[in-house]
Amino acid sequence: MVLTAAVLAVVASGEAAPSSRSAPPLLEQVNGIRRQLGLQPLQADPVVRLVVERMAINDHTDRTPEVLEAQPDCAVCDIYFEAGLARDPRVHYHSLGGRSFIRFGLWRAGWTATQNLSVFFRTAALVLDPRARTFTTARTPLGMLVVGVTGDSGTAFTRPVRWPLGRLDPRHQLWVQVLLSPGQGYPHLYDVREGRDVTVAYPLAAARGLGGSRLVAFGLNTSLAYNREYHLGTSTLLRLRTRAMPFGFMQRSWTFHSVEPAERAVFLDAVRRAPAQLRTLLGELDAAVDVVGGSEACISVDACEEVEGDRAKVGIATAATRAVILHELGHVVFDLALDERGRRAFRSAFIRTGWRNAPYVPPGEQFADQVEHWALGEASDDPRWLQRAELERLLREHAAYRPLSARGLLPR
Repeated sequence: MVLTAAVLAVVASGEAAPSSRSAPPLLEQVNGIRRQLGLQPLQADPVVRLVVERMAINDHTDRTPEVLEAQPDCAVCDIYFEAGLARDPRVHYHSLGGRSFIRFGLWRAGWTATQNLSVFFRTAALVLDPRARTFTTARTPLGMLVVGVTGDSGTAFTRPVRWPLGRLDPRHQLWVQVLLSPGQGYPHLYDVREGRDVTVAYPLAAARGLGGSRLVAFGLNTSLAYNREYHLGTSTLLRLRTRAMPFGFMQRSWTFHSVEPAERAVFLDAVRRAPAQLRTLLGELDAAVDVVGGSEACISVDACEEVEGDRAKVGIATAATRAVILHELGHVVFDLALDERGRRAFRSAFIRTGWRNAPYVPPGEQFADQVEHWALGEASDDPRWLQRAELERLLREHAAYRPLSARGLLPR
């Protein structure tokens, strides 16, 4: 899924951004966002304008990043060159009588404030700061904006600022940005599993803001489950919850291709007779599964499974039995419902059984075997099998559908 600038704005804010033709002035848009966050509106600064105009006219390097995770360095924000001489823009600002603390960043000309906040993390760290007081821009020859933001060092900043508001959408490139007050460190995104905090996402980006603040952005580098609570920092600095599973996705079910009625009946019977916990989980996953038969199915076995993006494909032959189908459904759960933390938890459990081959058999294959054994209700003294209660507990803790984030090039 490729995101346009307009779609990216929806990703970040949860609401459609106005087109550049109808959009109000950029400062007005910025202040609209700050009002939503309970922050003081900003003013333009004529002294800063003198500085950013000189910076912008000498910026022949900076361009819009191609992808979200490739942030531009800003060739002029710390030092710029004019007439062969290096100039520090902060020194220039203070030489003109400026008294506030100041930092600089980049935005893209022609984009709305929402779109720019979604992409340029260094500047977002400045614009979202409660201590910011002015916002001033100047256009570069390559269509970028040099942004200067001044702040009041005497203003208190103790509570984190998150943007956008609302529930996180795990399908989007950018889930959330959080601006932290000075001294808050470099937090991760955590989930609680088996009573412990576990890291589920490292920041996609971290940017230094005004006076020691830090912005952390999350998205893209992992996957999150729908309708689940996460928190930022081990001290539960900020609680975040993902949105509910989309209604349209929940309404869909298995997609069958070239499957004969008899094969379809065997497949659906295997699902119907599965344990209730597994049926519930498959009810979350089935809209992301294609079941294929005939020439599209497996070549040398009765059933097989593979993943393409965030969809799984199960191939079944006429000879596929209930046990074989349950095994492949185990692969579906492993691929679509377990993140790396979950897979490691199951692998550790397999090794704890004491089965001598557990360290050597691929975890996905062992998991599918375990699901098949559990779903068939088989009794065995073989040490390789997890106890039913432990398998069900691990599924409750770790298994949930996790869609992939949309990826794509940003517009030029």
